[in-house]
Amino acid sequence: LAASKAELWAHELYFLFMPYERSRTGLNTESILHNSILSIRNNAGYSGAQATNEHSRWIERYQTYATTRLQAIKQNFKTHSIVHDEKFGDLRFLHTPGHAIDEICIDLKGVLFTGDHIIPQITPHPTLIRTYPPEIMGDIPEKHRQPSEHYGLHCYIKSLATVLQMDRRKTVMPAHRLFNDNKCNIRNLMRAKDIINHHARRLSRIVSSVIEGANTPAKITMSLFPPRKLTGSGFFAALSEMVSHLEMLENIGDIKVLHDGSITSNGTRSFVDEINNMLQNQIV
Repeated sequence: LAASKAELWAHELYFLFMPYERSRTGLNTESILHNSILSIRNNAGYSGAQATNEHSRWIERYQTYATTRLQAIKQNFKTHSIVHDEKFGDLRFLHTPGHAIDEICIDLKGVLFTGDHIIPQITPHPTLIRTYPPEIMGDIPEKHRQPSEHYGLHCYIKSLATVLQMDRRKTVMPAHRLFNDNKCNIRNLMRAKDIINHHARRLSRIVSSVIEGANTPAKITMSLFPPRKLTGSGFFAALSEMVSHLEMLENIGDIKVLHDGSITSNGTRSFVDEINNMLQNQIV
């Protein structure tokens, strides 16, 4: 910005949340499911020194990132707050929260720049549901006042369904994995359908795991992931992704989270109908 004198364009929530980086990505201590992550993280005997050190490095990285962004804004660079479906020349901006509350995609004729919203080979990490910092509630536009519309796996799948309403032959230009393992991974928007199907399968496996007796987020995580994926910080990454799925299942009513943190099945799989409704009844 200093070198180019360019304007900084970002979604309107980006600027509001700049001083509250952890509120964009962190845990909500009022959530029983989130506390299941905290309890394991705080148990050094379980997580191990390596995982604890890695977590500390990530916290430091986030803090540095937030501080640097704030310093940039204090230098009075020109900024522009993007709103959903805004157009600028041949560019069209779409608000697609779910991986981040301020995630945007940029449509340019036959191409959709997707950032971390749609990535080849892997699925982006869904956010966990949390509340907004009370300090900024007065500044948040009315249309963004509901956190459930901006956080969580349900929100992410809804955003994927939004881009699937476009021409599916559009080429996806992601933030990373376009070139990986010595090959180009060119995908069109049907990649969004692949990601939705992936999460639908995982939701189904979680329900089955609970029915079979896995009754905590940690046990469910260990039942679904191979041990080699759960070493070091890998366990916490898998656990937090599992919690995002459990949140969706709980809100839909397929599972119940008890006060002691244990999980029971309600004997339903209503998430299938919920996802198909978002996809306008395209079968997953």
